[in-house]
Amino acid sequence: RNFQPFFDQWVFRGGHPELKASYAWGAEKRTATLTLTQTQDPAQDTGLFRLPVRLAFRVGRLTERRTVTLTEKEQVFTFKLPGRPRWVRVDPEGWLLKTLDFPRPFDLLKTQLTEDPDCLGRIEAAQGLAKLSTPEAFQALGRALREDRFWGVQIEIAKALGGTKAPRALGLLLEALSLKHPKARRAAVEALGEFREPRVARALKPVLASDPSYYVEAAAARALGRTRDGAAFDLLEGALRKLSHAEVVRSGAFAGLAELEEDRAFALVRRWTTRGFPELARTAAIRALGAMAEGRPAWQRQASECLTELLEEPSFRIRMAVL
Repeated sequence: RNFQPFFDQWVFRGGHPELKASYAWGAEKRTATLTLTQTQDPAQDTGLFRLPVRLAFRVGRLTERRTVTLTEKEQVFTFKLPGRPRWVRVDPEGWLLKTLDFPRPFDLLKTQLTEDPDCLGRIEAAQGLAKLSTPEAFQALGRALREDRFWGVQIEIAKALGGTKAPRALGLLLEALSLKHPKARRAAVEALGEFREPRVARALKPVLASDPSYYVEAAAARALGRTRDGAAFDLLEGALRKLSHAEVVRSGAFAGLAELEEDRAFALVRRWTTRGFPELARTAAIRALGAMAEGRPAWQRQASECLTELLEEPSFRIRMAVL
């Protein structure tokens, strides 16, 4: 087989296809119509791609699979199916290096979110529902956030909800603070950092104080800083007194302090870069100091002088953090 065309488009030209898909169902003839468009600029080096695209149509309890070859900027494909699909997916196994914009109606996305056995399919559906941002979409997302059997899907649902920054999403994320799996709970906490409301800070305070997971407490510290709440500094300063494995909680507290535009936060972080504090805590403070100085001329000189002195430290870990 001649693989020259494959290497020409994927390696020598480089880049990847940017796909947009649209779907329509013809009830009379029982036909599914899928339109695929390559939206990348053909004038660029990547040009148009020639690639096989796998499709999946869930009809009843069976999945009808088809493969089409995309060669043009826009192509329309029609398939005869035994019934109306419950959901439709493009490249369901994720074989293609691509971007995909595939808006679908609520009913298809909801069914895919609740019934697709593939976790990637459920994540895809959750992201699509978040873009709809309708009351029905938020209701479906909230239920899936509570009930999905895989914490990885719960994480992506929480991220999608946080990205909407909608009041309905905020309520669902506050409820998710009681999720059982710590990784899912951590994602809900991190997503709450997208909202600058007093009730978010109030909800994060007990999480920072006594969550069973150090990593959830660290996420709460970061999120608190992002809220810029008036009580954030005192809470984060208090978190620096907490011992944890690998200084996880203190690292989160420093990341939260780095979000505050306060001189007292800068002074506190700088103090923790000095000798006498645990090495892992110092490295976290060093990273936070650099983040605070970036884009803030008032702090850049002080941070630069502090970091330059730390280059003389005997600890390799400290010097790497400085760099």
